[in-house]
Amino acid sequence: MRNARTATLIIVLFIITGNLLSCNESNIATDNSTEQLATANVNASAAKQAQKDSPQEVFAEFEEMVKEVEKMTIEEIDNLSDEEILEIGEPILKATEGTVTHSKETLEKLVEPLYAISDNVRTLTRKEHAALSKEVERILASDRGRKTRDLSAEDIRELLIKFNGGGTTMMLSSCETTFDVTPSGQVLLYTGDNFNMANGICPTGSVFYVQAGTHTGQSVNNSKTGNAWVGVGVGGPTMDGQGSLNRAFNDGMNGNSISWIEITDYDEYGIFSDSGTEELLISNMTFIEIGDGKNGEFYSAIRIDDAEDLIVQGSYFEDVSSSILFDNSIGPLKVLDNEALNPGRNFFQCTDCSGEEIRINGNSIEHNSQYGSEKLEDFISIYESFGEDDDYIQVNNNRARTDGTGSGVSDTGSFIILGDDGGEYQEAEDNIGVNPGNAGIGAAGGEYISVSDNKMFSDPIEDISNVAFYSYRVLGSDPCSNHEFDGNVAHWYCYRGDCGGDPTPVLNKAHAPTSSGSSIYCGLTLSQIRHNSRVLEDTGMDEDIWDEW
Repeated sequence: MRNARTATLIIVLFIITGNLLSCNESNIATDNSTEQLATANVNASAAKQAQKDSPQEVFAEFEEMVKEVEKMTIEEIDNLSDEEILEIGEPILKATEGTVTHSKETLEKLVEPLYAISDNVRTLTRKEHAALSKEVERILASDRGRKTRDLSAEDIRELLIKFNGGGTTMMLSSCETTFDVTPSGQVLLYTGDNFNMANGICPTGSVFYVQAGTHTGQSVNNSKTGNAWVGVGVGGPTMDGQGSLNRAFNDGMNGNSISWIEITDYDEYGIFSDSGTEELLISNMTFIEIGDGKNGEFYSAIRIDDAEDLIVQGSYFEDVSSSILFDNSIGPLKVLDNEALNPGRNFFQCTDCSGEEIRINGNSIEHNSQYGSEKLEDFISIYESFGEDDDYIQVNNNRARTDGTGSGVSDTGSFIILGDDGGEYQEAEDNIGVNPGNAGIGAAGGEYISVSDNKMFSDPIEDISNVAFYSYRVLGSDPCSNHEFDGNVAHWYCYRGDCGGDPTPVLNKAHAPTSSGSSIYCGLTLSQIRHNSRVLEDTGMDEDIWDEW
């Protein structure tokens, strides 16, 4: 496997605004025809503004406004006329035009169900999340005090003064002026609210509850330490990059959790950081159409570099250039119980990872067609990575399959590759592979590599299917020793010239050097790895093993 290195990366600006759309009526329903008419007018106004100013243009104006205000004294701001205040504060008006605010009574009622979602973000089931989301929507829909946010010249003046003053208290009051905030400090983001402005204005450690609906043009840069981004609402929220934005979340994110949000149609990444992110939880997310046409060696739905303590769990990936890439990162690193369809070049690759509690367990992955510029290489690759002698890197209880046609599948890849160009203390146990590509599970180098109790099946796939299990030194990696195989089962057809002739399907359960004197020897010879205690051949086993998972 080749290493996944990233060239000079784009530095996204501190605040990127979203499209100026009104609150989604499907989430905040009303039976009052007058309210519906008013909301329709708000929608029309917001749509007109959105056509006039892109999120990038609004951000540029906001940035210039902040720079201008920073040069002023509070007395100078106080002495400005209302007309001058409105002229200076126009970017704030653009960012808030058509947005919705709810009554204090409604916001008080939301505290309990919102806390029930965010406080249990690691354990909440989909059924529980759906029930709480319905309760949130019921409370919002029953609010007769809802209105369109309308900031006055005095409101803008106070905001400009607060931007000058800074501090947590001032940030909270600024947040409350521009967004809906509950008495407990929970921030609600409706369709049309600006995510990046919320991140910039609201205090460190805020919990943002993103309401159901499509949030176009949103991008969060340098999410503050301790922030949480939680999707709420029936059907869930979608962040749609419309193919024009590079990233939904970029850098920062220390101590963050991001959950229950769909991220779709971003050009490079869904979530990216190379800023030393620590303690990031990504759970119950959906990533669709990320990195269209991009090389999955570099671009991915999730890519985190130079990080520590990362968890990706319970999430879904479909049509992405790659799914999850970790580079030069330190455990704990956990990729647990995720699903993917067309995961790209890799479902998961750990490059230069090290430490304890590295777990890639319980994931279900399928490939039917290629997405991105590269074919599926390895479903799971552990590249130049190091576990501990008492805490192996685990790649356990996963399953992967292709449709068996070979379409969009590399002729050099595998289901799981361990010891890829080196590394040590790695294991693959209880995995199931069905037509996964060139190889099932390979130990391609490194030391102290354990492969046990796995099941691999492959039909004859012309020019692709090769061997179920293998052990040998690849790319001249050094050292290479102590490869152990035990209790594995294979029914695998090789259909390549490597198998001894112009493609003729033959059974090929395992491969290793023919002798211990070989330059590619790593602890097992061909006769040793093919012993039934290490790899048993079972011609009665077929693709139905998929359902044994």
